[in-house]
Amino acid sequence: YIEAINALEVGNYAMMLGAGRARKEDNIDLAVGLYMKKKIGDEVDNDSVIGIIHSNFVLNDEKFNDFRKLFKISKNKVEKLPLIIDIVR
Repeated sequence: YIEAINALEVGNYAMMLGAGRARKEDNIDLAVGLYMKKKIGDEVDNDSVIGIIHSNFVLNDEKFNDFRKLFKISKNKVEKLPLIIDIVR
């Protein structure tokens, strides 16, 4: 089960691919991005696709492993988070 996803590191990973910028002068590659196919509480196995990486350069095994590290996996069932937590009025 997906127990946690490190949102800050997801953003940093996307920025490293070119989807964002660290400095104002950096370019943004509009063809780059991440699609997270699994969410917290989803069941996964060794064959599960947890996300799709759109990149304009070939990623080596280290970069794929960096992506996998964004997800914390648990053998125990994890409660899914509600889609809407509260309404601000």
